[in-house]
Amino acid sequence: MHAWPASEVPALPGQGRDLRIHDTATGGLVTLAPGPVARLYVCGITPYD
Repeated sequence: MHAWPASEVPALPGQGRDLRIHDTATGGLVTLAPGPVARLYVCGITPYD
């Protein structure tokens, strides 16, 4: 299997909007506190070369 080359992630100016997620326990939106790093795990297909 061959890995894709790493991409450079550009820094964007400004602050952006507050990040909100759906809370399945309450059915409402929850605003997350800002922090220095954000990560996102996405479960999906696993591509193979």
